[in-house]
Amino acid sequence: MSISENDDTSASYRSAILIGGSYTLEAGPTITVEYGHQENFPTFSTRDNIILQYTHNNIRDILNITLILTANLNDSSTRFTANAEYMASDHIQLFLYTTTDFGEENNEFGKFLDYRIMAGLEYSF
Repeated sequence: MSISENDDTSASYRSAILIGGSYTLEAGPTITVEYGHQENFPTFSTRDNIILQYTHNNIRDILNITLILTANLNDSSTRFTANAEYMASDHIQLFLYTTTDFGEENNEFGKFLDYRIMAGLEYSF
């Protein structure tokens, strides 16, 4: 639980719970499931999210993939994230990160951009 002070010296309180687990398959990928619950006082607003994540790193020693689905159980909005990283050489990595949000404008994920894409190249020495 965290407590933060506002300018008018009234306190607001927030409590949060995160429960989850992950399982790594023999072939290498890891599957993670998490449930998060957050309450804000004195507004008495709550948020319940479920997160499903699939991660597979070092595919043929050159590729990392992460897929994440986050769903708000209160307003039915969702976010899907797909990340890929490709090792082109010992010093060059290409990456692509995408996010798609679904929901109405007044929902948690609907109030953001519908799509985001970031692509790039990283050089390390």
